[in-house]
Amino acid sequence: MTVPEGGPWGGGPWGRGPRDGGPRDGGSPKGDDPAGSPPYRPWPDAWAESLYGQGGFYRRTEGPAGHFRTASHASPLLLASALARLAAAAGCTGIVDIGAGRGELLAALDQLTTATTPEVPATPTSTASPASMTNPASTPSPASTPTTTAMGSFPTGFLGGVLDGVPASGLRLHGVDVVDRPAGLPDRIGWSAGLDKLAELAGDSPLSGSLVIAWELLDVVPCPVVEVDDAGTARVVLVDPFGRERHGSGLSPAERDWCTRWWPLDGAEPGTRAEIGLSRDRLWAELVSRVADTPDGGLLLAVDYAHSRGERPVRGSLTGFREGRQVPPRPDGRGDITAHVALDAVAVAGAEAASTAGEVPGTTEPFLVTQREALRRLGLADGTGPHLGRLGPADGTGPHLTSVPGSAAQILAALQYRSQIAELLDPGGLGGFSWLLQPVGRSVPPLLTEREPLPTGPQPPSV
Repeated sequence: MTVPEGGPWGGGPWGRGPRDGGPRDGGSPKGDDPAGSPPYRPWPDAWAESLYGQGGFYRRTEGPAGHFRTASHASPLLLASALARLAAAAGCTGIVDIGAGRGELLAALDQLTTATTPEVPATPTSTASPASMTNPASTPSPASTPTTTAMGSFPTGFLGGVLDGVPASGLRLHGVDVVDRPAGLPDRIGWSAGLDKLAELAGDSPLSGSLVIAWELLDVVPCPVVEVDDAGTARVVLVDPFGRERHGSGLSPAERDWCTRWWPLDGAEPGTRAEIGLSRDRLWAELVSRVADTPDGGLLLAVDYAHSRGERPVRGSLTGFREGRQVPPRPDGRGDITAHVALDAVAVAGAEAASTAGEVPGTTEPFLVTQREALRRLGLADGTGPHLGRLGPADGTGPHLTSVPGSAAQILAALQYRSQIAELLDPGGLGGFSWLLQPVGRSVPPLLTEREPLPTGPQPPSV
């Protein structure tokens, strides 16, 4: 089975396949070992099939939430409130989640934006077979995989402060992932099984006028892994299904050019590795181009662990996750495989796509910020929130909980809120993610770009 580089995210109209950029030099990768040993393949081929092939990791019954925790799993309600404020500040009327998993974040946004507002019309759902996707295999999301709810953790009276700044008229919501529509997803949320199906929707594109989110998507877009050999030559790394590696061919011209610009390997010590981000750059550029082709433009947001030129990891960042544990990467379909993102390269690719799409009035340059700072500027600052003032400072100098007025439910909700804020803002964890915002036909909202004093309040506990 041949899976183009990037799987369903890196293929389609922008995928060029695993030999993108022309022939590699310095030899050719081998296929099967003698005596029936497992085949060695370039990492992007094995990686794509492991995650997105028939029975691949992202098609498994338990979904990604069964193996690792993201911000949408840690606190869907609070994250949804911040993103709804961002959409409102940018003048967006919808949110599209690319790589939506089983719809956890969208379900939280639905509950948040309809908690005190009337229903808004649903965006269309793609019902056609996903056979035309780059990877034709598709697994319906089973009924045994419920969509996470957002409100049940907090008492009703606790929502007042959380809803501040959320668009009063609701938002159009649409999800895109490699699986069919998850069971239990609210009816008004649209769904497409792959980017190709999103493009085929009749009527106005859900992308038009929307905040388009790629949350921890780019890090699971497969890309070539290369390593400097003992002679000082960068070579493609091949891998077998057990995760064993060996050197293959030299780099293609396109790969060499990308490394020269973004991840130089000339003169590097043997064993130095790099992950070539061409497939990530192209996917982001394609998303920017698609938004630029809509009547109302939009704001794109990519969120991932990232690095920049001059601070690249010497041994690369390729790793695996399985059942809540970080493990060596093994392309067998039973765990996630991820590598941090050269987000500076992605930013330039998106900006170039915006500029070549024609003059889109109001478009500004991309903007990079840490998740910690972005969420604080979107209202999740320093542990402030509904009822939290009753608990006193996090250093323990405030009143003892037994003397705090209010119901036990309110106290527990305030503690939960503080804990979730701390996890989202932790600079050594989720707060260390990078946000890349690319506006099309609008500006990045000033509440993110202008350095006004942040709200002050009780410090959250450390986690």
